[in-house]
Amino acid sequence: EALASENFAPGRVPVQRTPLPPWRSVAPSVLALVASTMARATAAAALVLSCVFFMACSAGMMIINKMVLRAVHLPITVVMIQMAFTAGILCVAPCGLHFGSLQHVIRWSVTVPWLFTAMLTSSMLALRHSSMGAIVVLRNVAPLVSMAIEGVITGERIEVDGATILSLLLILGGVGLYVSNDVAFSPTGVAWMAFNMTAGVLERLLQRRMIAVEPVDINKTGLMLLNNVVSLLPMSVLVYCTGEVPQWRLLAR
Repeated sequence: EALASENFAPGRVPVQRTPLPPWRSVAPSVLALVASTMARATAAAALVLSCVFFMACSAGMMIINKMVLRAVHLPITVVMIQMAFTAGILCVAPCGLHFGSLQHVIRWSVTVPWLFTAMLTSSMLALRHSSMGAIVVLRNVAPLVSMAIEGVITGERIEVDGATILSLLLILGGVGLYVSNDVAFSPTGVAWMAFNMTAGVLERLLQRRMIAVEPVDINKTGLMLLNNVVSLLPMSVLVYCTGEVPQWRLLAR
């Protein structure tokens, strides 16, 4: 009533409220939908690019390592050089290193780097006795190993359905078919590949537990530095045990 008396008071022009255009009421929801779609598309593109970049780096590193081993038959020495170079770059790089506490550093250092050492060393020895194709194909068995132990290590519940089991059985059949027809088949190479696959699965699962499930207060650069620095300790022992040190003089010539 007050509003009506105000609008129709003597001597006053009635106030006419113009209704908003339909697009003005729809625009906020459309903008929110567009922003949400763009965010999902950006996240998906980042995931795809990360996977492609990882595949390129992994394949490139395997090819280069194979070429190096053909020229220099010192697999442990090659891995040590790579670790020392990585640790040096991380120490002088402008990216920051963050170590939250000594307890977290010790917790990471007594577990992951040792499996990291086993994985890299066995990978080089597998390359020495097998073809690159055999290594790539045999690694497809890794999901079978990870499914069996992932829940125990990470503490997460793993759901498996019939389609998952069928796809893994098909992968296992393809791996068996390839290995049976591989002209460069070597029992020693297969043994190193199996060891490498097991060490790699355990290392990835422990990393997930300490990064996602029970995270340590260390940034990714710090974790990389710990992996490479701590791994140099067992590698120094291995390089003596394998008799590669006396060959350094021959290599220098």
